[in-house]
Amino acid sequence: MDSNVSQQGSASPDISSIATGHFDRTSEQYSHPHSQKRQYRIYIPTSAGEGPLPLVMVLHGCEQTHADIQTISQFDQVAEQNGFAVVYPFVTKYPDFRNINCWGWWREEQISANSGEVEDLWKIAEEVIDEFNIDRNSVHITGLSAGGAMAAAALVVHGNRFASGAAVAGLAYGETIYAVQQLFGGRPTYQSLENTVSKMKSQSRDDSTLPPLCIIHSQGDNIVDIQAGKNLRDSWLQFLSPDKLSVRSTEEHEQDDSHWSHTCYGIAEDRAFVETIFFEKLRHGWYGGEAGSYSFPDAPDISSLMWTFFEKHSLNKLEITEEINTSDENIHDELDVPIVSLPVLDSAEIEIQPPEYNEEETHAEIDNMQEEEEIELAETEAEDKSRNIRAEEDEQIVLQAEDGLDSPTNIVNSSNFDAPKDIKTVNQKESAPCVNNCSEGNTEESSNSDTEQQHKDQELDKAPKLETKSPFELSSQNIFSQFIKRIKTWFTF
Repeated sequence: MDSNVSQQGSASPDISSIATGHFDRTSEQYSHPHSQKRQYRIYIPTSAGEGPLPLVMVLHGCEQTHADIQTISQFDQVAEQNGFAVVYPFVTKYPDFRNINCWGWWREEQISANSGEVEDLWKIAEEVIDEFNIDRNSVHITGLSAGGAMAAAALVVHGNRFASGAAVAGLAYGETIYAVQQLFGGRPTYQSLENTVSKMKSQSRDDSTLPPLCIIHSQGDNIVDIQAGKNLRDSWLQFLSPDKLSVRSTEEHEQDDSHWSHTCYGIAEDRAFVETIFFEKLRHGWYGGEAGSYSFPDAPDISSLMWTFFEKHSLNKLEITEEINTSDENIHDELDVPIVSLPVLDSAEIEIQPPEYNEEETHAEIDNMQEEEEIELAETEAEDKSRNIRAEEDEQIVLQAEDGLDSPTNIVNSSNFDAPKDIKTVNQKESAPCVNNCSEGNTEESSNSDTEQQHKDQELDKAPKLETKSPFELSSQNIFSQFIKRIKTWFTF
């Protein structure tokens, strides 16, 4: 542990006198539903001045801890250079089945207002604000993968508390686990844009605005497809006023083997309300920083890019201007939702009317998306049903085999071996009618019958035995193999 780490239980420090560095804490378990005690680590830079510090909350991904994301993101170094505090919450524990250390971004009770993890995160921010000299108007949040999806959820639920945020390989609010690539062996499926925005408005403290958001994703992401990032972008633009937000600029960048495009939407002085940084070939993880779990240290430093975005935003600046720049006419095609821009005219006397978009076509597109989602779900259900039928057939085969073990007829007729030619089954044996000398004949026939039966028994003993497994053993293997297949795909996220 860092020599500058202070354990919980020490007196609340004064920002003007504390030894800067790391401070480990454990949050309270609060009264709201599904609250948990959670560990977290704070970093206070040596460059801290006398005034209040901005705060950046950084959330780890699955199969990581808060210490992992602290290492690979290198946010401590960015904080030291720019004079802001950082807090790294740890999911710590969870009551349900999920991948190791995964935030519950798909669970309704964890992302709803006044409930679960999303509420605990803001409580942690408040604990840091109360203990240290933090600027309440400059609290920002970001995260990787599951942490990115949870950061987006926190921005929805606490839109009037966080000044801005960023999501790295994140997902739109309220998505299901089916939105993760390769989950259950199939393609990812997403909820409709209309459904996403409806969920966002139902949980937002202010259904008219959201904090500015920077979305970082890669076309080469092998776990969370880049479409998830585009859906997150479109949900933000649709929630905010589409008639007031347009593409401000798009810039192409190249660094070593990394190429990315940086697009800004909407204008408020020199600030964009939505920015996207889309890489081309990088796989799933954090870009830049130090080597570690899900890290690409040779890529551009996204932590510095995020801070450039964060420092432009605070709660007292969140206003959307109606002054729109439409000088770039070639990048509207990138949007998946209709975005209407107001043209800038030289004459103030001319009344500006926003062009109308085709509402029928928009609803038709949404219906098509819903229909595709239903088809995907139906295919998944059909596959599950088919597997169940095969399992039942396997059980019936084994049951029939077990029932026939004591029957010479079934054993001899089994395809597992060839029956001796001189052995007759019970069904094959014919009894000749007794007409004359029945008593003597029957005695002789009985003797011959006994000898024949002994011969049959000897031959049957030599015959190969039919190997069987219990119905439970066979069916459990079938089901267990399917279960392991699903778990393996889930544990990749």
